[in-house]
Amino acid sequence: MDINTLLKDPEEMKQFRTNAKAILSKPVPKEQIKHRDVAGTTLDYVEGAYVIRVLNKAFDNCWDWVIEDVNIVPSEPKTIKYEWKSGRKVNLETPKLEPQPPVCHVRGSLVVPGFGRRAGFGSKVLIGGASEQESCFKSANTDALKVAAKLFGIALD
Repeated sequence: MDINTLLKDPEEMKQFRTNAKAILSKPVPKEQIKHRDVAGTTLDYVEGAYVIRVLNKAFDNCWDWVIEDVNIVPSEPKTIKYEWKSGRKVNLETPKLEPQPPVCHVRGSLVVPGFGRRAGFGSKVLIGGASEQESCFKSANTDALKVAAKLFGIALD
C-alpha cells in the first residue's frame, strides 16, 4: 500500500481506518498474555513482538517509532524505618538509607500517518552484570513503545 495515495483518497482512508480500528480493538489472545511476579503480585503483560505484529497488521507496516530522549537517572536512596526480627516488625531508632540502582529512561513517539502521534515513556532499572546492563535501553525502549501502542488501543483489555 502506498500511504501517500491512501492519505489523498478519503474513501480509501475511511476504509483503512475502519479496518485498523477493528484490528486494534480485538482482545489479546490468551496465549499472548504473559505473567510476571513482582513484589508478591502477579502482573499481566504482552511482549513487544506481539505489539509490533498488531501494529504491522493494523497499519499495514505504515508506522514509525521515533526515540526522542534517552537517559540514565540516579535513584534516591530508600529509607528503611523498620526491620523484621523473629517475625516481628521492629521500628529503627535511626532510619537506614539503602542505595538504589540508577534507572534507564526512554521517551518516544509512535507515529501513524492519518492516525496521529502517541507518546510513550519506558524505564528499566539498571541492575545485574554487564549482560543485563547492556540491554537496559532496549528494555526501556520496548516498554515505551508498548505504552504508546496502548494509546492507539493495543492490549487495552
